[in-house]
Amino acid sequence: PETGEVDVVATGVAYANGVAVNKDETYVLYVSTFEVSVMKYHLNGKEGGPERILDHFTGFLDGLDCSFQIDICYAAIPSSLSPVVSAIFSLPSWVGRPIRSFLMMTPRTWTVKAVAYGGVAEIHVGDGVSPSRITRLFQDPDGRDLSMVTGVTEHMGKLYLGSLHNNYVGVLTLE
Repeated sequence: PETGEVDVVATGVAYANGVAVNKDETYVLYVSTFEVSVMKYHLNGKEGGPERILDHFTGFLDGLDCSFQIDICYAAIPSSLSPVVSAIFSLPSWVGRPIRSFLMMTPRTWTVKAVAYGGVAEIHVGDGVSPSRITRLFQDPDGRDLSMVTGVTEHMGKLYLGSLHNNYVGVLTLE
């Protein structure tokens, strides 16, 4: 922003990954990794900052890809949530956020180790009539075939998946 080459379109955002813009550019969706939520930020001047439209996922969120013609998005889930982390996320935001920030600053040797996992959530964004919801969940719960999925792109009925652990791009055909 200091160079004048980047405009700020959203403020009050925390841990944004996987940004997607709807077809008429009135809002952006993003996954808030450490809040384990899909957030909506209105670009048309609607007050109030980010709006949480979906949470309660099986793990942390990373990449996001959307097809706004059919109002479906796909969120990458690189790792599952441990029981300790799930308990922290169940706390009110004003309590949980400082705890999460503290945990991010602790040495990795003190933190709970992530279990190998790979997942993608298919999300219906909501259309004013029906609410946002998870419509399908694709999982590799042991991370045997594809783990730490951080990137997802839908193209012609297929999900292309990128990973931090694997040395290939995976393709999942949707039915």
